[in-house]
Amino acid sequence: MKPITRIIEDLVREIQSSSRVKVKVGWISPGDSVPLITLLMHDSELSPIGMDESKVLYHLKFQLDVWHSSAKARDDAFDRIVAHFENNRRAFHENYGWFDVKFYGVTDLEEEGVYRKLALLRLRVVG
Repeated sequence: MKPITRIIEDLVREIQSSSRVKVKVGWISPGDSVPLITLLMHDSELSPIGMDESKVLYHLKFQLDVWHSSAKARDDAFDRIVAHFENNRRAFHENYGWFDVKFYGVTDLEEEGVYRKLALLRLRVVG
């Protein structure tokens, strides 16, 4: 069984490298500055695979928020993330056991001069 902390660390690393924006696990706090990406886990389900309980299928859902100083910069960062995940599906499956990665519920928000894109991310992992 793969530790969930390792899955999240790998996910943070891939989001940060593709977006070129700092990623924080948790919600934005006073003192944080933009650009910033926040990642919150919304739901998780673990199911044993077959009779051997050492392998597990993870169903994970996250809220991904891209915070930036302009709508264009925010959209560019998000587009780089989506393209990275689409272009590396095979590598992610081989290296991390990730599959069925999907971004959905994408919403643009502006709050006090900060541009935010909220997206839900579904990820399944064999580990």
